[in-house]
Amino acid sequence: MRAGSASALVALFSDAITTHGGSGRRSMLRAAERGQMGVSLAAAYGKLRRVPVEVSEALLRGCTRALEGLAPPPDEPGLPASLSGFRGVVLDAQTIKGLARRLTPTRGVPGGVLAGRGLMAMTLDAGLIVEMIASPDGYTNEAALLPEAMPRVRGAIPGPRLWIADRQFCYLVHMDEMDAAPGDAFVLRHRADLRFTPDPAIPAGRGVDARGRVWRERWGTLRTRDRRRRVRLITLTRPGQESVRVVTSLLDGRCHPAHDILEAYLARWGIETVFQQITEVFGLARLIGSSPQAAIFQLALCATWYNVIQALKRIVAPGGPTPASAVSGENLFDDVKRHLIACDVVVPLTRLAEALTPDPTPRALGQRLRTLLGPLWTPRWLRAPKTGRSRPPPRPRRQRHHASAHRLIQKHNAKTKDPTTER
Repeated sequence: MRAGSASALVALFSDAITTHGGSGRRSMLRAAERGQMGVSLAAAYGKLRRVPVEVSEALLRGCTRALEGLAPPPDEPGLPASLSGFRGVVLDAQTIKGLARRLTPTRGVPGGVLAGRGLMAMTLDAGLIVEMIASPDGYTNEAALLPEAMPRVRGAIPGPRLWIADRQFCYLVHMDEMDAAPGDAFVLRHRADLRFTPDPAIPAGRGVDARGRVWRERWGTLRTRDRRRRVRLITLTRPGQESVRVVTSLLDGRCHPAHDILEAYLARWGIETVFQQITEVFGLARLIGSSPQAAIFQLALCATWYNVIQALKRIVAPGGPTPASAVSGENLFDDVKRHLIACDVVVPLTRLAEALTPDPTPRALGQRLRTLLGPLWTPRWLRAPKTGRSRPPPRPRRQRHHASAHRLIQKHNAKTKDPTTER
């Protein structure tokens, strides 16, 4: 690998995440000891600080494409039976927090420092993050990234697609973007300030979901000053909690029952667990670099590790009564790290890569992995069983001010009249 190249950075900081507890310095010192750096630590950090956002996005995209075909198909459809003709795609944004104040513009800033934001697109069936559109500004509205995201996701996921997102995407212009491709549809949480006018000619529907909660549905029109769209509004009443109101372009209540629409939307909340795992399990909690570009690169790398573990879960799971969804990604990742450390001690990664013969196709490589990893199955990788206990009441969140590192750097550069200064 050429010192300072993108592949070298991936190797260095993957080693930092899997071997050195998120310490980039320890990873680079180890690489320098082996003669694998070729540049100083300061130069390596400078390269990381300047990684273009497009490179980070391409890293996640390329690695996700490489994983396709390695693992067997998902053992669960991801969507209810009435929606089985769609591929469920969840849209949500991950905000990167906790940037170290090493750069001059961020020193002395009270509160936290935001390092950027990434709009993620995740498939419900495989649970893979297939695309990321990132912004170095942590204050960026994720809906503003949607126009760039739509063609990329459509290129990665064949249709028809069911777009599932929270209320920040509930704008008529975004609805037009989501169902622009033939067969696509959407399920979005309704924004209270977007006016819904029910159609008096169609009677309201009512029912009860699997948990005994009452739902109601109406057909009508969403209106703004210059736009209008016919939708179906479904409201789920949750005792002691805020009601869930979703709008959808799937107007046929017989083909797509309301309880299935609600189940598809509620599955969206799984992406919040994914973001938590990316932060706590896969190493985003400790940011290695000190710039927004470095943090976005680390987000792409951590999301890639999450995808790798998702594929490995389908490879190692015995199937049948033990599906891939029953495997704990955290437990599996712990063993992956142990094996990588052991391999690194015995055979350096560069020598190992040179010794391996690439398999001709992803399918052949997937079969080889199943042959090698299948016998390693252990019940220790299973998720902890649910206890059925009620969750404790949420703790009140402390109000904390967060500043955007990108805006602080821009303001500092404007004062110094040197747009290249980020020291």
